[in-house]
Amino acid sequence: MNHKPTEQYFLMLKGESFKFDDYLLYLQNETNKKLIKINHLPFQSHRRERLLNKLFATYGKNNILKSEFFCNFGFNIEIGNDCYVNSGVIMLDSSKITIRNRVFIAPGVILAPVDHPLIAEHRKELIVKPIVIEDDVWIGANAVILPGVTVHSRAVIGAGAVVTKDVPASTIVIGVPAKELRKLNPLL
Repeated sequence: MNHKPTEQYFLMLKGESFKFDDYLLYLQNETNKKLIKINHLPFQSHRRERLLNKLFATYGKNNILKSEFFCNFGFNIEIGNDCYVNSGVIMLDSSKITIRNRVFIAPGVILAPVDHPLIAEHRKELIVKPIVIEDDVWIGANAVILPGVTVHSRAVIGAGAVVTKDVPASTIVIGVPAKELRKLNPLL
């Protein structure tokens, strides 16, 4: 198996369409080995924190990331400070995922910055667009955030929402697809 970076790897890093190849599958397998270790350690142990710092591009201070956590690679994920990531969260980081500070992510949330073409013959190709979660966001249980979405500061994503477009600051969105329920008082 090829253990050297490939053209598809570099396309993925640039945020361009790509196809999974042996090298990307190798990287996913290596990440899975790391996640098995991480998910079986107490969630605030020093060893687990060291492994998380090695897994992610950035992993800030005072975070809690509970098991069972899953990601594709880890190196495409940046997590700021004082974040809480609950059980069963999935981050399909074939594109960059940025989570800023004081973000609360409930159980079962999926961050999916990757899509496939609608034409069946091209479906092996992956289309990637980064996801950005700004400061002080709360994402409710089992919500799904799709490619290219930015959730602006202090927004709230309701449980089970499917977020297909940017969420304005200090706004609650709910539903499938997610729609604005109301604005929040930004002073609270």
